[in-house]
Amino acid sequence: MTALRIRGLQADYGGQPVLRDIQFDLEPGDYACLLGRSGSGKSTLLAAIAGFVHPHAGQISIDGETVCDPTQSIDRPPHQRGLGMVFQEANLWPHLDVIDNILFPLRARKLPVDHRWAEELLDRVGLAGYGRRKPATLSGGQRQRVAICRALVAKPSLVLLDEPLSAVDGQTREELQSYLQTLFGETRTTALHVTHDPSEAFALGRHVAVLEQGRIVQWSTPATVYREPSSEVVAGLTGSFRSVPVNVDFLEQNDLARFTFDGRAWQAPAHSSLRTGPARLLLRPEAVRIHAQAGAWRVHKRRFEAGLFHVEVEHPNGDRIQGTSPHDLSQDAVSIDLVSEHCWLLPADNHPA
Repeated sequence: MTALRIRGLQADYGGQPVLRDIQFDLEPGDYACLLGRSGSGKSTLLAAIAGFVHPHAGQISIDGETVCDPTQSIDRPPHQRGLGMVFQEANLWPHLDVIDNILFPLRARKLPVDHRWAEELLDRVGLAGYGRRKPATLSGGQRQRVAICRALVAKPSLVLLDEPLSAVDGQTREELQSYLQTLFGETRTTALHVTHDPSEAFALGRHVAVLEQGRIVQWSTPATVYREPSSEVVAGLTGSFRSVPVNVDFLEQNDLARFTFDGRAWQAPAHSSLRTGPARLLLRPEAVRIHAQAGAWRVHKRRFEAGLFHVEVEHPNGDRIQGTSPHDLSQDAVSIDLVSEHCWLLPADNHPA
């Protein structure tokens, strides 16, 4: 039985489409991340699943039970969907201590109050002994850990997380990522996590869905979304890249394509829709090695980061690409090599206007 099934979901706001034909499944215990820029529809999708937004078409099923289907006049209110939720802000009750904040969903739903389980959750997120403290005495990261415990205390089959790490600093964000991985893995709770940060999505998600203009434009593993983006839009949402025009000479059966670039023949993985002829070569920085030997490329920018020099170079024809070098390149004219397995080829018509 799927933990979450969505089919043909559509929603409008002010007469404008916000969600367009959304469909996907989440299996029990999966942790999926919805990645998209502001305005892409990701928070609206989460709100529709929770019951705060009412789609005009499509179906939502949780644990095999339909909770939303406009054609059947089914629209369960949020408190009847059996979900846990974590928001950007912890939103703890200031007059309640930590343990009573965690237990609040059980009391609100008139479920048995399990103090032992609440204390165990606190222990798992490194807050053992904090149960009688008030939220005002906690740091932002600690309050968010309490909010995560609160979302899990009723043992929901599905937890929705809406930008839960965006209000904390870098080190605290890494700690919270670790707690989320451990806690959701140990409890085998299904999660759908919204974020605009690709590093967060890749660190947490077993699957990543990229949302653009209300549509899911790619759904796959983090490695596939990063290495084999379905479009240049997806590539831009998931990391730094440059693309240049090339001509594909030959397609092999194992989804490799042969092409010419910088006056040399190469082969690289290619999108399944690619054909011979004009194409776009997508290059992440790790796909390009820059050498001190004199060549056709000129250094445009460079910076040092994480033990490597990150260099942007420009060709006389106007192409600009980014690559790395272990050495500080003092001369202007340099040469390049491609790391074929880190390259990716898309059809030429995929290039945004």
